[in-house]
Amino acid sequence: MDLSIIIVNFRTFNLTVSCINSIVANLTNLSYEIILIDNAPIEDYSGAFKKVLQNLIYIRSVENIGFGSANNLGIARATGKYILLINSDTLVFDDSLQKCYLAMEADDAEEIGLLGCKLLNEDNSFQSSFYPFRKNTIFNYLITSNWLLNKIFRVNRYFKETNTILEVGDVSGAFMLLRKKVIDKVGGFDPDFFLYCEETEWCRERIAKYFKIIYFPKAAIIHLGGKSAPREPMQIQAKLSRALLWYKKGNIDYILYFFLPI
Repeated sequence: MDLSIIIVNFRTFNLTVSCINSIVANLTNLSYEIILIDNAPIEDYSGAFKKVLQNLIYIRSVENIGFGSANNLGIARATGKYILLINSDTLVFDDSLQKCYLAMEADDAEEIGLLGCKLLNEDNSFQSSFYPFRKNTIFNYLITSNWLLNKIFRVNRYFKETNTILEVGDVSGAFMLLRKKVIDKVGGFDPDFFLYCEETEWCRERIAKYFKIIYFPKAAIIHLGGKSAPREPMQIQAKLSRALLWYKKGNIDYILYFFLPI
């Protein structure tokens, strides 16, 4: 099996169906499985999802266990050489998945553990897809969160759209392609993070110690963004996750996460 694709659905049936259909329509020449984690569904949608894709691996979680823990359920079932974690509110087009797969298969890519692609908004405009700085420093957090320092150091140039392949600190959790051996080495998401910052902890505290994390803009997908939860609870959860990241890691740099704007 070349690829295990894991999607977490949280009461976004139509979005998730669109995501699955876009994958099936555009993924060729690779053997793959799609694992769907249905997180706290109001009713049993297993039959409806199976109509969309007959060989779908459907896992139902009675409780809402959060983004990271739900993905961990899928990771435990995955059999592919590579694992793709992709949000339910994304749309795949053209040969983006094949491009990402081939990039990881290249002879000089053995040190790459995780790859993120370019994310586009619904209107095809660029969406921030990665955090460029590989080291956690107070200076980096200050210059990215303070308007004046941002201007002085021209920080925005690091976050603008680029077609250059970069080694980065972390990538968006909306699209994360990993080697299976990365999971074997560092494990899955920390279950203490219900929503937000789970990919930050995963990338910076564990994956980056052993592997390179790459932003690969040669491939792109559409990420609709923020469709699975009301905005206000999401903001509260983001604050809690940032505080937890600082508390768990005991690193003074991370306290700044609590104060950064969402």
